[in-house]
Amino acid sequence: MREIKFRGLTERGFVFGYLVVCSTNEGMRYGIKDTPYHVNDGCVNLIPSLIDEGTDGQYTGLKDKNGIEIYEGDLLADDAGEVFSIIYETYFAGYYLKHEITGECVDCYMDELQECFKVIGNIHQHPELIKGE
Repeated sequence: MREIKFRGLTERGFVFGYLVVCSTNEGMRYGIKDTPYHVNDGCVNLIPSLIDEGTDGQYTGLKDKNGIEIYEGDLLADDAGEVFSIIYETYFAGYYLKHEITGECVDCYMDELQECFKVIGNIHQHPELIKGE
């Protein structure tokens, strides 16, 4: 069984953990909790880190050839230098590699990812790696 966890971007960088919905003065927003009950300096912290809109991504359960966890929204390069993004396709209920130039989507196979692909960034912090834009 794969581990269910998420990440989201804040002004301090990515935070990892459980995805929660938070009620704020601006309305509903996503947040990330690193544990169900986070303890800082002996105090229980029930406040999640609010994340930037659209930056939430789920862990795919897969790792690249360097053992780095792959999340939705990551950018991967194959051995030929081609760049792909990881997307979740709702219709097929699964993760796919989207070629960043052709737009073609292909299945994510664990053996291929662990042998031929490496994480080179993500769509939120490294848009310059997306050559098609």
